[in-house]
Amino acid sequence: MAIACEEGADWVWVMDDDVAPAASCLAELLRWREHSECLQPRKVNPDGSEFPNEGYHDVKTGSGYSVNNLSFKNGKKIIYTNGGCFEGMLISRRIIDIVGFPDKKYFICNDDMLFALKASIHTSVASVSDALLNKLVMPGKSPAWKSYYFVRNTIFLHRDACEYFNIDLGFWARFRFILLRIVDAAGHARRGFRHVKPSIAGFVDGMRYLYNSKDGR
Repeated sequence: MAIACEEGADWVWVMDDDVAPAASCLAELLRWREHSECLQPRKVNPDGSEFPNEGYHDVKTGSGYSVNNLSFKNGKKIIYTNGGCFEGMLISRRIIDIVGFPDKKYFICNDDMLFALKASIHTSVASVSDALLNKLVMPGKSPAWKSYYFVRNTIFLHRDACEYFNIDLGFWARFRFILLRIVDAAGHARRGFRHVKPSIAGFVDGMRYLYNSKDGR
């Protein structure tokens, strides 16, 4: 992304190595560039099922919900949200200049969600029905080491997003958030013995970041 900006790009199309855009994907995204400066395609799994683009992330609780793309299914060409994924996200240079580059400390997950949350203050983050992006691999069980980042980065996201949105949580709201994260960590730990240690470590390091120094130490 930094290299693209250095080269003078007006828009940056972010991609992953396990997705393949349809031939018309970029053109369909660009059709809506007057409506949004952070556009996302409609992702489809190898079995034809759809990725849940339509939803909302609650910064205060660290949880999200999905309505299973009901707007797309009922004929809407574009839907607005506050979350996002770097698999096919098309971003204007203006938004990158305002929001900044993705945060390297996130490494494997939620860097895109934080970016989209920040962008949602400055543009209407959107997904486009006719811009199709094909997933090449079906979602499946993740390796144990990823549980650490899934648990930790959800807490990182909460702190960083609350700071960006200038949200000061009271005691009970923060208490609720921590309870939800304990449940989250327990859910990852239940996936198998090898998930237990990384899930606990992710929770501990997340709590350190939540309450201590900016780098989590």
